[in-house]
Amino acid sequence: ITFLPQKREIAMPIRQILVPISAGSDAYLVISNAFNLAEHHKAHVTVINALDWAPQFVTSDVYGSGAYYAEVIKALDDERRKSDKKLRQDFDTAVKKSGIAIADRAMQDAPTATFLESSDEKQPRWTFACLCDLVIARRPISLTTLDYDVAESALFDARRPILLLPPKGAHIE
Repeated sequence: ITFLPQKREIAMPIRQILVPISAGSDAYLVISNAFNLAEHHKAHVTVINALDWAPQFVTSDVYGSGAYYAEVIKALDDERRKSDKKLRQDFDTAVKKSGIAIADRAMQDAPTATFLESSDEKQPRWTFACLCDLVIARRPISLTTLDYDVAESALFDARRPILLLPPKGAHIE
């Protein structure tokens, strides 16, 4: 009688989840779905503003003075701050409803979460995805949306698995 080794499944543990999301009507759903997954895996969720995901470029094909470029950059920063405020409210609501602990890193026996405020760093935020086991984002509805840039960067720049949620998706249980 010959005994063959049993086939074992090898699952990648999910300990770090990154949620790059822009403020919108369904941001709360995406964050709460990430929290549900984190509770199942006892993982840490980091929520960042998708406007920080990639650097904002002011192209040279738009002609204008230095003051014009400064005005455009200021408008982008203002939009990012407004988006941060709304995202923080959605994050706080999801934390309150889920009871997930706020911490800077994962704990052994409990899910945790943190919200990273926008920063003026020169390094694009997708580099955070390289340190995560999974990226959760909205499913892009077209090739010209910020959600598309997030998905493409997570897959091809950071080389991370990504879970894309429908824009007005149902809750994941």
